[in-house]
Amino acid sequence: GTSSTCTSCSDPYFLSSSQTCVSSCPSGTYGDIGDGTCRTAGCTAPCLNCSVSPAECLSCASPNFLEGTSCLASCPNGKYGDTNDRKCKLCDPPCIYCTGTANTCTKCSNPKYLSGSNCVDSCPSGKWGDLSDNTCKDCDTACVECSGSSSSCTKCSSGKYLNAAGCLTSCPSGKWVSSYENRNFERNRRFI
Repeated sequence: GTSSTCTSCSDPYFLSSSQTCVSSCPSGTYGDIGDGTCRTAGCTAPCLNCSVSPAECLSCASPNFLEGTSCLASCPNGKYGDTNDRKCKLCDPPCIYCTGTANTCTKCSNPKYLSGSNCVDSCPSGKWGDLSDNTCKDCDTACVECSGSSSSCTKCSSGKYLNAAGCLTSCPSGKWVSSYENRNFERNRRFI
């Protein structure tokens, strides 16, 4: 066979430094649409590959991520940096913010709560849903379950009794302990 070299290429191809027509220019160069050549001047760091101009990135060098045609140190809110292809990608709903993967949430949309890195409808036992930031927060140690705040117990730990003031180790004067469905309630003592 014979080898041939090109002096120019028809659109959408670019003339590479090896005098061949390529659909995308080699890493570190960009395709100049003005003259149809791969420019060896290189892309502007941190672009690995670029198009149209040295600053319009097609891919990015680590630790940066591609967002549109720009390389960013971190992705914008609502997106995460995919370390496999170095691109910013959308978080999966109901995640508002995520990190590392589309479903490793750091913030959830209403009415979900963040528990660990997951968005949940209701918080697990021992936690309560804080509406101010949509997160599950720990109940006080005296509470097995709480609601509305860490000290608003709805169920007490073993050996403690539920009172409007929280979980107590003994009932106040004039009260007695009553158990119903494993919940501790106080009632006024009634005398006949």
